[in-house]
Amino acid sequence: MRRVLLVALWMLASLVRAAPTDVNADIIWDDNDAKGKCPALCEAKHLYWMGTWRKVGWMDQPVCACDSERPPQPAVPPVSVSISIPGAGMNALPPGAVTRYDRADFPGNDLRDQPAASFEQCAAVCLGSVDCNAFTFNDRLRNCYLKRGAGAPAYAGDASSGIVNRQGAPVGAAPPVAAGASCSVGGTAKCPGCSVACGPNQRAVCDHAVEGVGSTCAKNTSCRCE
Repeated sequence: MRRVLLVALWMLASLVRAAPTDVNADIIWDDNDAKGKCPALCEAKHLYWMGTWRKVGWMDQPVCACDSERPPQPAVPPVSVSISIPGAGMNALPPGAVTRYDRADFPGNDLRDQPAASFEQCAAVCLGSVDCNAFTFNDRLRNCYLKRGAGAPAYAGDASSGIVNRQGAPVGAAPPVAAGASCSVGGTAKCPGCSVACGPNQRAVCDHAVEGVGSTCAKNTSCRCE
């Protein structure tokens, strides 16, 4: 009888999940501000942000709602996106192709962000937005950051970025070759690639990356004009 009771209590406990944990934040101005602060605050406690925040107490202390389990992701239909390798004939890509940069972030040029289940899902969202020419997908946060264009890639171990080919050449990569010399260097498993186009009187120089020990990139690719 006692064993049956213990089993019943264990099953009941497994069905009842703990309430979300409130994690204090110094200042949160609005929902957009919460999106930028709460994920990191929850992660510091080894928790996941549940997507909500509120103010508590007579001092209106802002808190982020965190939980030990990742919040459910919205169901998304399968998508098919044409992906290319950086530096491999980018100007010949058909419209709608996406050049992928693994372990890379495109800082700045932000339009908006939204949840996404995969890099391909993020690429499909960007392709469906006329003002989106590049994007970054954060695999850890499962979030898609749409961008007007792509600047120089920065190393990010939990992100992959893409440049959309709208009209024959990816935006933010190499402008028309007639403008001057240009070059591209493909990325590696640990380092992102890069591209550059220079003025008529400049020389394009692209140096390959050097992979480091473990998951690090000892030296990123370098594309510059001299």
